[in-house]
Amino acid sequence: NPKPSTLNPRANAFYLAVPEGSLLPGEIRDVVWTFKSKAPGLFLDKWRLETKPVLRGGAALSVSLRGTAMSEDANSYPRRMLAAEMAHREMVHKVTSAVDRVLQRVSTPEPMRSRLSKHLTNPDAARWAAENAVRRPRVFYSEEAYSAVRGAYDDVVAMAVRMRAPHPNGAPGKSGTISEVSDREGEPLTSPEAWNGSVAAAEVEVEALAKAIAGNPDWTAPELATTEGSEETPTPIPTPAEVLEHCRQRLAVAMAAAALPASRSAILASAMGEALTSALDGVDAAAAEAMAAHRLPNPPSSVVVESGEDGAAPALTAATDQDEKDPAAEGEAATAIADSVTDADSSWREAYLEAFSGMVSEMLGAAVDDFESTRVVEVDEEVTEECERRLRGIEARGSGEDGSVGGGGGEVVKDQRDWDAFTMLRLRKALLGHEPA
Repeated sequence: NPKPSTLNPRANAFYLAVPEGSLLPGEIRDVVWTFKSKAPGLFLDKWRLETKPVLRGGAALSVSLRGTAMSEDANSYPRRMLAAEMAHREMVHKVTSAVDRVLQRVSTPEPMRSRLSKHLTNPDAARWAAENAVRRPRVFYSEEAYSAVRGAYDDVVAMAVRMRAPHPNGAPGKSGTISEVSDREGEPLTSPEAWNGSVAAAEVEVEALAKAIAGNPDWTAPELATTEGSEETPTPIPTPAEVLEHCRQRLAVAMAAAALPASRSAILASAMGEALTSALDGVDAAAAEAMAAHRLPNPPSSVVVESGEDGAAPALTAATDQDEKDPAAEGEAATAIADSVTDADSSWREAYLEAFSGMVSEMLGAAVDDFESTRVVEVDEEVTEECERRLRGIEARGSGEDGSVGGGGGEVVKDQRDWDAFTMLRLRKALLGHEPA
């Protein structure tokens, strides 16, 4: 039976919910005091424990209690929020400083041009793609193939011109007729601009030289004049037959190099170029159709730009005839007519441009569909077929069909054949982007 001491006037801060009770022998029970104070301060109290029967020979049994009460802190929440804000700012400062130190050591590299942009901006590649768009099987641009075909073309045309030139002894040279592709209004046939990038043009010139040689097999190049007293031996001029054979070999090497593209991007560029060329073939007709639908009520009968003074450019005349039915002609005249309209009549121009833009958008959409559904598939099939052909050639090289394996070096040739086949399979996967089904 614990009882509070009467010596502490502030003992009312401690309360005992169960002031008395009984214990059995060996039993243990916890006694809980409650501390509560309306005023802040430090509280001490001592409780006496009275037992029946008396324990420890009547010695005093006491419990000392201590409690602390604090007044309410009105600034507790603002202080905690301020501490959290300071901690957040410190963290942001540390992270920002670390990122700044890292970024100071980072430099932006020069922008790299993709392999696809190379095909789109290279004038030689563009010329090659435009002139060989309808050739089947396709020929893909590469610097090696372009240089080989161009060199063969220049050599063939130069020999043809030499065979047509008069002989120094007065006898005119006889030769076959070279194609009109190489004869451009007096342009030098051996100039770099003479060849338009067409493989077919080079092949035509080679066949024309072959016919010229067949028509004049006894033609010989005139000897080069030498300077008196000079010990230098003039460089011998190759015969037409030697030039023809050499050019045929160069064309064969070029066609082998052009049979496979250099990368996957070259396949996509070729397919997209073909799709755009096919889809935009009707641009002139679309322009004429839009012009006919949105032309002025009284279109000008003609648009004449008089030649200016002091050697100005000649006049441009774009006549519009109501009875003209040629879409291409109307498409070419659409721009000239539109430029002649004043600002007061610009409403029809806006309607014309809107209609024409819609037509072109449809063409581009059709080109994308054609590219995804047809063109890429066709190019992939050609690439797969060419790779399979080369694989068959590699296998035949080691199987003895061409007699390349013999003696004690068969094991070395077999290892080289296996490596070449592996390289071709890896190239096929890189070009297609996947293993063929």
